[in-house]
Amino acid sequence: MSDLSDHRKKKLNSLAGEIIDLFDFEKVVSPEIIANENNLSYYYDNYGIEKDGSGFEGLQVYDGQEFHTHINLDLVGKKDSNKARFAFAHELGHYFIEEHHRELKRGYHPSRFDPKETNIIELEANYFAGALLMPDIIFKNECSAKKFSLDLVYELSDTFHVSDLATILRYIGLQVRPLMMAYVRNGILEWFNRTEDFPYKVFKSKVGKPVPGTSVVGEYFRLGDNAKYTDIEEIFVEDWFVAYGNEERRLNEQCFYSDYGYVISLIWPE
Repeated sequence: MSDLSDHRKKKLNSLAGEIIDLFDFEKVVSPEIIANENNLSYYYDNYGIEKDGSGFEGLQVYDGQEFHTHINLDLVGKKDSNKARFAFAHELGHYFIEEHHRELKRGYHPSRFDPKETNIIELEANYFAGALLMPDIIFKNECSAKKFSLDLVYELSDTFHVSDLATILRYIGLQVRPLMMAYVRNGILEWFNRTEDFPYKVFKSKVGKPVPGTSVVGEYFRLGDNAKYTDIEEIFVEDWFVAYGNEERRLNEQCFYSDYGYVISLIWPE
């Protein structure tokens, strides 16, 4: 998975923090209020979806004098949905990040969230959006002294009004505790992310290849709904990773089953 440098992440996190500090938000950040205070025009409308499913979630347009943010309700749902909020925050990233701001003056920029995104501009706007909607200190405080699980993900998602995937990525990005996520579709590992301190590095699988059959997510794609485990399952390190030594080391694995055909496998040490 393509990623940003630590230096760039710190800069984007700092920029989001400086903006947040200008407001009195408690936990739920309002992109609309930020836009209003900066005299930015924004529009929610049904801009359509192409026959192949393509289209933009957010669009930033510079008309020669002002910037205009467009949010496509056909792709994000209601204007107060988690998806709409993230799309709006993403577009604010394009406005507030200096390099993006300059580039936008040369033309419009359509955006749509893609978990396999490799474009550096989109990656930066995604990271900024997560930092804006889930401020680091508040986010860490909400995680304090709480063991990781999908229940914590759901709790954080509800607290900050963001998606479960955005929450997981922010948890990893802030290095709260050792955690790895694997994004799997049709049994194939499409991409992954993990904290720097996650103790195991060498996969038994590769991006673009089937996940290990003995993993929880691997069993699901081998056996179907009869192996659709939603609780925390204890696994051996060797179910996912090449491990050295004879001790039977264990990890936790828990799967999030999306309505969009993918599964996110979360793996962490006790």
